[in-house]
Amino acid sequence: MLHLLMEPHWAGRAGRSARETTEWIRYESLANLLFAPFATTALCAYDTRTAGPAIVDAARRAHPDTPVYEQPARLVHELDSVALPPPPPDAERLTAPDRDTLRERARARGLTPADANLFATAVTEAMTPYTSSIPEAATPYAPPIPTPSLPTPPLPEVLLWGEAPACVCELRVPGRITDPLAGFVPPPAEGPSPGQGLWFTRQVCAYVDIRDADSGGGSLIRVQYA
Repeated sequence: MLHLLMEPHWAGRAGRSARETTEWIRYESLANLLFAPFATTALCAYDTRTAGPAIVDAARRAHPDTPVYEQPARLVHELDSVALPPPPPDAERLTAPDRDTLRERARARGLTPADANLFATAVTEAMTPYTSSIPEAATPYAPPIPTPSLPTPPLPEVLLWGEAPACVCELRVPGRITDPLAGFVPPPAEGPSPGQGLWFTRQVCAYVDIRDADSGGGSLIRVQYA
């Protein structure tokens, strides 16, 4: 049996903005699914002097054995139902969203060569599973092996904006992404490496948001580097 004692630093990054607070509540909720297969108990400590009543009330919904507990899939769906700010009018549309193009355009927006390469890889990892023919044996984090007999899905719509380090890329991919754990379950490999899909993207980038597309079906994946 593994016993955990955890306390988010609400006086630091975890509580510095509504955006950060939402991310931490999401992680608190999804931890219930991640630890479910294991013999684990966890106690989360909240200092009400720094967390504040609004954060504590939200956190109660992510913790079992409280009167207001919500199942993770339902709570995460609620968090992901909040509309994202629209892309800026001057967002750059990329007609060839390959890794080299993404790296070049990220460099033009001020990222260093190393950061631009990481960002471009993270974006292409996010789009790969949803823009290739996926056989039944494909995993949620590994690139699928193309099947010649299946039609090739259309390329995603890609928008890029922001300046370093806060470069943002938004992808519109076909199909709905309904798994609340998409990108949160670690693959077998040790450490982030290409071929791990959204897991790699979440390890590299500060923010990864997934929403249902407003029209035409599909999903939006918005990736912010820092």
